[in-house]
Amino acid sequence: MKTLRLFLLLSILLLTQTGFSQNPRNILIDDLTSTMCGHCPCMDTVLQQVILKQHPNTVIMAIHGSMSAYKNNDFFPLIDSLGFDSDGAACVNRMGLPSVVEVIADTVNARYARMPESPVKMEIISKIYDPVSRFVTIVVKSTAMQPGMNGIYRINAAILESNLIGFQEHFPECPGGDNYNHRFVLRAMNFIPVGDILINGNWAQQTSVTRTFSMDVDEDWVESNCDVILYIDKMQGPLNISPIQQSIKQGVTRPMGVEPIINSSTAIVGIFPNPVHGSTNIHLRIAETGSAKVVLIDINGKIVKILTEQKLSAGLYNLELDASGIPAGNYFIRMDLNSQVYSKKIQIQ
Repeated sequence: MKTLRLFLLLSILLLTQTGFSQNPRNILIDDLTSTMCGHCPCMDTVLQQVILKQHPNTVIMAIHGSMSAYKNNDFFPLIDSLGFDSDGAACVNRMGLPSVVEVIADTVNARYARMPESPVKMEIISKIYDPVSRFVTIVVKSTAMQPGMNGIYRINAAILESNLIGFQEHFPECPGGDNYNHRFVLRAMNFIPVGDILINGNWAQQTSVTRTFSMDVDEDWVESNCDVILYIDKMQGPLNISPIQQSIKQGVTRPMGVEPIINSSTAIVGIFPNPVHGSTNIHLRIAETGSAKVVLIDINGKIVKILTEQKLSAGLYNLELDASGIPAGNYFIRMDLNSQVYSKKIQIQ
């Protein structure tokens, strides 16, 4: 019996030391970035290549500022509420002022080490995506996991899009250039800048609250590259000191818990809008990794503009074409990939 007790004690200690958790915390990182920011891709590299590899369930929300090609004026109140005063900074779990790239990894690792358990469990009960209406509906159940939870708890939902290929300003020490892959770009949010009240008062342990969110997926976005994120914070003052209790992520088109599989043929899937007034989005499907060159050509086959020229892995991509200054008329988008040529007609007005 004494040996058994000793074994159980050692097992508990090992589980604790190795990070075993009944309800592991998923940290939310608000990343203020821009396509015209020289040091922003350095932050991207740390978030994606260091933090996500160490903590793959971390949720990153890239908010593009006023000088970015992906800016959205609706999100400016969110930027102000989080206390950002420059691009290339990130707010970790909304527990203080934004951090700079030199300390972001240490900050995230310290938060995970000090608070491995989340006080709130979030479970997606159902998810329905209608490709015709392009509406995604998610039902999420949130449960208090600890005693003594009291205060104002808020819930919010947002849509992020990845694989946006476009220009990125950069300094020599940071990646960037014309073919930069922008990931986790904030596209839509239910409640700006704060979430909707979920609990106001005592949240008894093991008590669950269910909430339904419906969001529109714009036709300019590649739906298969979009994720819905949901998160709960506890209001303790301004937004950047209202700590995130838990966050989760779910693909818009993927079944729950299933990663995307690209098994269809390579194609230029669509151009939205077409005809083009000013700018448009070009959706590509790459079935097999290869060196891709995507260009705008006129009816005589002359290259008018190079959109991207790089190696692309299998996946779905969104390229933006700025047609400002290009004479009105009929053109083609042409993609050369692995000795194959794909094209689609485009009209510029």
